[in-house]
Amino acid sequence: MNVALTRAKRFLLVVGDSATLGAEPFYQAFLQYAQDVEGWLSAWDDDAPPFSAD
Repeated sequence: MNVALTRAKRFLLVVGDSATLGAEPFYQAFLQYAQDVEGWLSAWDDDAPPFSAD
């Protein structure tokens, strides 16, 4: 997973359950980083933008 996270140059999409991933310290730190840089989106949020395949 380290390679996948560090090689992304323009866009990184991580799909997973934050409650499950957050149980592991590595992923918990990653989730905290994403939240700190405002890169966190949840499909369950009411204000999440609609998906577009464009």
